[in-house]
Amino acid sequence: MKVQPARNDVSRPRRPGRRSPPPPAILHGPDETLDGACILDELRDPVGVLLWQSLHDVILWASVPPPQRQGLFRPESVRRRLAVLVGARTDPALEAALTSLAALVGDPASARPEAVGPVCLQIARWAETKGKPATALAFAQGAALVVPTDAAAGLAAGHLARQLGETARAETWLRRTVVLGRRSGDRLSLCQACVVLGDLCAERGDLEAARPLYLRAFRGARRSGFREIKAQALYSLFRAALSDGRPEEAEAYARGALYAHGRRHPRFAQVAREVAGFWLERGRFTDALDTLRLLVPHARRPTERIAVLAGVARAAAGAANVEEYDEAAQELWRTLRRTAPGPEGARALLELARASVALKRWQSAERAAQTALELALRHREGESAAEAEVLLTGIWKELGGMRCGPEAGPAEG
Repeated sequence: MKVQPARNDVSRPRRPGRRSPPPPAILHGPDETLDGACILDELRDPVGVLLWQSLHDVILWASVPPPQRQGLFRPESVRRRLAVLVGARTDPALEAALTSLAALVGDPASARPEAVGPVCLQIARWAETKGKPATALAFAQGAALVVPTDAAAGLAAGHLARQLGETARAETWLRRTVVLGRRSGDRLSLCQACVVLGDLCAERGDLEAARPLYLRAFRGARRSGFREIKAQALYSLFRAALSDGRPEEAEAYARGALYAHGRRHPRFAQVAREVAGFWLERGRFTDALDTLRLLVPHARRPTERIAVLAGVARAAAGAANVEEYDEAAQELWRTLRRTAPGPEGARALLELARASVALKRWQSAERAAQTALELALRHREGESAAEAEVLLTGIWKELGGMRCGPEAGPAEG
């Protein structure tokens, strides 16, 4: 006897060609008891009330089947809405968007989702620029409800939810975006959602879940020519491999991330510093030096410059490039004299002291470690002070056990 599966049995095969619905997304925050209540919290004025009313109109309109939208709102509602809008004196861009949504109230049967959705996203962008992230999220979700197949709207909602720290809500919207992006062919939204989803997984320590998402974003971006997303994915893969103790894998991704970002990319300095630090820890001093050289022209602020110069000195010392070590050390001391160094000065001088130790420049190492100790104590940096004391102990041991004459090379300072 053949047993038929129960109607609610999830193991029953789906009919060919039948698509499952995209995963649902969380629409409300933990303390949000009313749709759009966050708008009234962020905007306590007539504009806030107009935005809240407009969002409710959009949600109601989107929830009703098109044949039933005729007569959804009272005829006098649009006149009242426009009168309040004129008196509110809001930004011209926001006024135009709210006027469009008022037209939705006036003629709900003729309004089209492909026109209403972009207006909601326009309001979301306005709210984000005004520092009203919860309002921005509410209207991004409104756009996603109006056009439930639009992956870009879901991506916007996911990004904004993450900015608000609502990781659970962000993840639901991003997973929905991945499904919608695959179905609609929106590869850009799909790849972006995979990167952000991977970051969420990595933040909670789930690197096994993060890595496939980064790889999917990288491969999709490479096929479609999305250089920015490709760079983001490679950088995220580098950090994931580093956190997971895979140095060989991290090295390959590090090279790819540097190349993909390029020197003119706004995030190049951050990526290059992390990659150079990785190579220094691995003893790849020549690779670290090649990378740090690229950073010197971009390090304009004193705090950045002393950190880069200290890295150059350490990498040059490790690579036995005495000339470049001397140049970096002299420039580092000159930069410190021109500014009032903070805790970052102590950390940079510790790097310089280690570089001097590597070249057996004991007096130079003593000077750098001693100054680092003074700065660390002045700024109450206990960890840096402890490192400086350990370094000084070793340096003094060497100085006490050998006859120190004048050191070769130019004096630093």
